[in-house]
Amino acid sequence: MAPLTLVAINGGKQYPLAKDMILIGRQDLCDIHIDHKSVSKQHCLILIRGDRLWLRDLGSTNGCHVNGKRVRRSEVKQSDIIGVAGFNFRLTSKEARKKPIKTDAGTTKLNQDEIKRLEEGIRPKPSSSIGDTGQPVVRVNTLPDEYTPVQEEE
Repeated sequence: MAPLTLVAINGGKQYPLAKDMILIGRQDLCDIHIDHKSVSKQHCLILIRGDRLWLRDLGSTNGCHVNGKRVRRSEVKQSDIIGVAGFNFRLTSKEARKKPIKTDAGTTKLNQDEIKRLEEGIRPKPSSSIGDTGQPVVRVNTLPDEYTPVQEEE
């Protein structure tokens, strides 16, 4: 895995991810220290396991986000945006910062047949632009990664 760095989107400050476990929070002992009242003392962890990178919320009040979606834990990929209580960081590598960003690459709108095929998990047709890997189109994660609000008992 190429050396990765968290880059603060608004300030541009860079935090190299040099260890297998990086603690983010308000306490002085955190690897990435964010001194703001909206950040929990020990807010979240970034874990590097092999060639995969994971974000794990440590029960923070204001939560963690990956690309705008609140998560308890999530795999993070290069160029994803990680949100820590309103502070946003982009995950990048040295090689990615050197490459120019392609602006002509866009997304293609799916038609109704393609949406139905994805929902049903049917493999694409051989003439389709999506490669036929023999794997299911959509795999369901059995772990509860999305944030689910819990009502406290009184």
